[in-house]
Amino acid sequence: MKITENSSFKEIEEKVSGFFSAFKKKSGSTTVVMTRQQALTSGIIAVVSLVALIVYGIFVYQNYQEINSKSSQLHNTSAYNPNIGQLEYNGVRVETIQQILEINSDLREELNKFQKISTEQKQYYEILLRNIYLPSINLWKNPYTNFIDVSIMGERYLNEDPFQDIPLIQTRSDFFRSVGEGNDYNEITNISIGDIEDINEEHFIIPIDVSFTAPSKQGFLLLVNKLSTTSNANNISLLNEFFYYLFKNIKEDKQEEIQQLKEQYKADFSENNTEIEDDIIIGYTLYNRIKKNEENSLIDDNLLNETIRENVPCNEKTSDNECFYSFREKFRDIPQLAYTIGVQNSSSRLTEFHNFLKELPPIISIKDFSFEKQNNYGLLVNTTEQYVGKATINVYGRSMKNEEVEEVAIKLGNLCFGTESEQAISPEYALNTIEENIAHLADNQEISSIITEYEELQKHFSKIQEEYPELTNYKKTIRLFEIFRMLKEGNLCK
Repeated sequence: MKITENSSFKEIEEKVSGFFSAFKKKSGSTTVVMTRQQALTSGIIAVVSLVALIVYGIFVYQNYQEINSKSSQLHNTSAYNPNIGQLEYNGVRVETIQQILEINSDLREELNKFQKISTEQKQYYEILLRNIYLPSINLWKNPYTNFIDVSIMGERYLNEDPFQDIPLIQTRSDFFRSVGEGNDYNEITNISIGDIEDINEEHFIIPIDVSFTAPSKQGFLLLVNKLSTTSNANNISLLNEFFYYLFKNIKEDKQEEIQQLKEQYKADFSENNTEIEDDIIIGYTLYNRIKKNEENSLIDDNLLNETIRENVPCNEKTSDNECFYSFREKFRDIPQLAYTIGVQNSSSRLTEFHNFLKELPPIISIKDFSFEKQNNYGLLVNTTEQYVGKATINVYGRSMKNEEVEEVAIKLGNLCFGTESEQAISPEYALNTIEENIAHLADNQEISSIITEYEELQKHFSKIQEEYPELTNYKKTIRLFEIFRMLKEGNLCK
């Protein structure tokens, strides 16, 4: 098809119609031919589409050129949202995307830093809970090595009254008595310890009533301060802060000693095949110092001085005199700490700190505290004054778990039936054992006295089995030791 500039409109129309009539669509035997009007409409649409495409291309090109000309401004936050440019971070206006990226990096670094601190605080706080604040009632299991010492029960509990804990009473008496100075110590006139009460699945309380006489005002005030050491939230917060810096300094300054202790205690942790963490070693040495009075190579005078300076805190220009004074002021509500290691020229700072650790009570709540001042008159003048009082407190601790009771039961089973036996001591097994022996000896009249003894044991085991499900885990453990003792004394162990 050829159209020249001399062609008439009619000729053009005929040629265009002929051109479009060449495009035919066949469907079966029917041929569909585009009409002249349809062809003209399609041509117009094609021209309009082409023009729109050209216009759009020009628009895109112009925007591309404009963006390129302003590429340096794309780094500015105001190019996207004018309000973002009004933000500030650490006193500096945020104006560029690069600043936002740097801020994001800084925040991530800070977050990682605080997560590390949080992890460290959790570890050292667990040490405080385990060693001091919430000691476990499971006295037979070492909380670090998991070693179970069944001889403790024989020494302390298997008396005429297996529920009477004489050392516990002695320890709590000493807590009230060993407060004072020189010969001015408090006198305990009466003390009673109530039954252990489980307040939830993990914790218990022991109610204690104490009547005391403080021979001086100083002894009385020291007793009040000692009672508030772990019953006051602010004091506990101060203790947490002090121990945080203490543990931090140990890990930073005593790595060589920590590695030596890891080798020394390797046998104690033989069941643990993994690497012993530094916090475990620190906690274990403190535990041994408190419980067994063992030497502690991780803490010395220099470390305590450094910890005191960080608790205040003091910088390099601050004198020791100012630092120790500030420390005493900060910890004055805990005089057993403030006025012992907080004395600058103390020659027994380390010993006094270890004594503080040993005497630091678990968490307590004071339910009632009453006192009155009494004067003792001499022949001529009022020579002395004393304070008579009574305190009712609850001492908190961690209860025994079900698996811990089972561990003791298996340990006692090994002692009674041999290490090759997997039989655990239980009221049911003890009752079955005694019944089997009674049936075996029933026809032997010569040993009727033994049968009588076994029948008494049978009654006792039946009573234990009946009450056993309702007992606390601690009392269940006491009963297991009682069963073991009776089986052994009755020659029923193998």
